[in-house]
Amino acid sequence: MDEVRKKRRDFRQNIAIALLSVSAVFLFSRTQLFQLGRSSYFRFLSVVDAQAESSETERSPLTAPVRLAVTASYGRYGSITAATGDESFLPLRRLLGDALGGAGAMASCGEEAFFQALSSTSVYYDFLHPLPLDTVAGLIDAPASVDGTVRSLAVAGEADGVSLYLWDGESRYSRCAVSISPAELEEAVALYEVGNALFAFDRAASDRTYGAVAPCSLFLEQVPSLPVLSAEVPPSGTDALLSALGFNPMTNSRYSESNGTEVIVDGSRSLRIHSGEALVYQDSGRAGLLIDAAGDQPTPREATMGCGALLGSLLSAGGCTTPVYLRELRQEGAAMTLRFDYQFGGVPICFDRGGSAAEITLTGRTVTSLELLPRQYTAGETASLLLPLRQALGVASLHPGGELSIGYVDSGAAVVEAMWLSDLP
Repeated sequence: MDEVRKKRRDFRQNIAIALLSVSAVFLFSRTQLFQLGRSSYFRFLSVVDAQAESSETERSPLTAPVRLAVTASYGRYGSITAATGDESFLPLRRLLGDALGGAGAMASCGEEAFFQALSSTSVYYDFLHPLPLDTVAGLIDAPASVDGTVRSLAVAGEADGVSLYLWDGESRYSRCAVSISPAELEEAVALYEVGNALFAFDRAASDRTYGAVAPCSLFLEQVPSLPVLSAEVPPSGTDALLSALGFNPMTNSRYSESNGTEVIVDGSRSLRIHSGEALVYQDSGRAGLLIDAAGDQPTPREATMGCGALLGSLLSAGGCTTPVYLRELRQEGAAMTLRFDYQFGGVPICFDRGGSAAEITLTGRTVTSLELLPRQYTAGETASLLLPLRQALGVASLHPGGELSIGYVDSGAAVVEAMWLSDLP
């Protein structure tokens, strides 16, 4: 009888331990959930190594982070830390530029055709956000013979040659033939050591956790090593900022408010520099801060490059060397609004609650408003902590449909870590 009671007691203890373990995992996932605007972000923990920041301090032309997948018949190379300005990206930049410059007439295709293209000999480029194709071409200094909005592109080999596939980030897929030979594609692919990178759709049929995330979520063979970043607001040089915005640094039309905000006025234009926070520029009369463009109405490419150059000048004047990239471009009539975020080593830095590093509104060529949050990011000696992929997929599957990726999230603290991000639809 005592033996029976003992077995029952042990059984109850084992059940209790299992329930406590499940409860701990659930509470952990709940406490690591971040709300950034309309998206949800999961933060997971696991030890990885540090990656050093480039020592180059000179600001380069506007670049963009781009996720890459290079697929051959015997494996796939993947990267989530590439940027369009990287020297290592140059061969793939040329390939995409040749494809865009020699693209034929676009025709709609299905999602399955797009996935099949990514499974053949191909190069996949993901620019993270839907952007005008003219802008994407500008980021790689290439012509664009086709129009539209694009997030991801693939140059893929097929039985009748090489094709260019486009995805707008939502439900539209397109395909066209390009003037690239299969040999040129093979030559580009051969430069990369393929491994076991995969898309979620590769295993969605056999593993429900992969099927619970967006099909084009890209996963590497090993969780990447990303450093913890220190974040600070660099000390701004007011005179340098004024010069970059076309103000007279010697103007007497300046004063400080009780909260420390410095205000400079020049006719219809004003600049407010919030202490330790953002700077806000307004032009109610469209008096004079212009971007370069061939005509009165800039193209998306001209708007992107012009605003990128302006932000580069402002950030350099404020002592910030962290590059920005274009996250969104909206056009309504003669007005364009462009939103930018920071990037570090090809990895995007998101702001908590859906904010952005900078937002610029153009009316024609004139900058009518500008908001900028100057931030300087520096790599530390410790590594960000990320769960292994299997555990990350398990938690992300509790909120199905989102794209699972890795990026930094800046919540305003002095330390910024890389995290698993689940961008819910």
